[in-house]
Amino acid sequence: MDVRVDLLVSNIWAIEEARMDFTIDVYLRQYWEDPRLSFRETDVQKTLTLNRQTIDEIWVPSTYFFNAKKAYFHDVTTDNYLLQIQPSGSVFYSVRLTVTMACKLNLQMFPHDVQTCTVMLESYGYQATDVYYKWNTRNSTGDVVYIAEDLEMPQFMITKVELEERTNIYNIGPHSALVAKFTFHRRLGYYMIQTYVPSMLTVTISWFAFWISPDSPPARVGLGITTVLTMITISNSARAPLPKVSYTKAIDWFLLMCLVYVFGALMEYAIVNFYSCKVQHKRQKDNRKAEQELLQQESEIDENPNPFLNGTVKKEESNGSYRLAVVIDNKNPFFPRTQLNKKHSKLRFPRRSKKKEKDDFEESDSTPQEKRHYFWDPYETAFMTSETAYTVDKYARIYFPVTFAVLNSVYWIVYAPDKVIF
Repeated sequence: MDVRVDLLVSNIWAIEEARMDFTIDVYLRQYWEDPRLSFRETDVQKTLTLNRQTIDEIWVPSTYFFNAKKAYFHDVTTDNYLLQIQPSGSVFYSVRLTVTMACKLNLQMFPHDVQTCTVMLESYGYQATDVYYKWNTRNSTGDVVYIAEDLEMPQFMITKVELEERTNIYNIGPHSALVAKFTFHRRLGYYMIQTYVPSMLTVTISWFAFWISPDSPPARVGLGITTVLTMITISNSARAPLPKVSYTKAIDWFLLMCLVYVFGALMEYAIVNFYSCKVQHKRQKDNRKAEQELLQQESEIDENPNPFLNGTVKKEESNGSYRLAVVIDNKNPFFPRTQLNKKHSKLRFPRRSKKKEKDDFEESDSTPQEKRHYFWDPYETAFMTSETAYTVDKYARIYFPVTFAVLNSVYWIVYAPDKVIF
């Protein structure tokens, strides 16, 4: 006996990646010929419509869903069954049911993936020699598997439906089966808003540290740690609804790339700080040496009243106040006066008036001497940072955005070559 089948798909619930299944709300309609049910047609009765109780008294195919996990019939407000018999014995049997079916998902391209889920019908109690299933082909595939016009899935779009008739061979014999393959194309709108755009913005924010002074460790370290933690939170949120698979998904590569960049921005400051500390250590060593020389020359000043005009230390007396100026060469224009003030309070001299300093400056200009660098105001803070550190920041401002843009372009070319659906 041939049994013709068509489907009306009223709704498809979201595909669950973690459980690898999907739920479909479908009207299963079957047609077959049973001469035993033929009757004489009258003007009043051309089609015989029977209730649910009659179905148990006539023969119906033992149709079941091969890949179903669970299913249930609808009974609100009454059992959703329809049984019609034509005078020739043609039977039309329709039932509404909701079925959760297994779907093998390949998530390597997630969330740029295209998934194919199948709905397989098969006869459970009859072999292919007794019952043979066929699609109730009319004009097109859309007439066999009709999808409701208002059906819209939140994360997927149904792009294609393929039909197949097959015979499955078992130990007890061949069984006829029908297969409908639904092709789902994932929409990217949700992941663009929740994952991709926030991740790219977080990486961009981490680059702001390159424009912050290396002498501000709290600002740069705080920004770096914040961006790293933000990327970890975004990564955990994106992977939460996914199964724990052994292969790497497309979104894993993107999130890993973003995490590497924000971590690289934090490590970049570690390199900058290393060079800064290296230079600072060298200068502290030179400063300790200069301090010892200063103290030695101060003792010589006390013994010799004549000032050192061509030396390193110059001591003058004016109105009971002393002023000490240190002349150092061009190679080391910076000197931590604060260290001297802390260790030797007697070297902390009051500043003279600007008029007196101006007169001294004009006097020094009148005498041709070798160009020297003097300490600036001892109460001003010297800004001492390694030139290498600034060079690292300078190149990081260029290389980080450029390489990220290149890798980002490669990612979208490799994983999203087709049309992106939002």
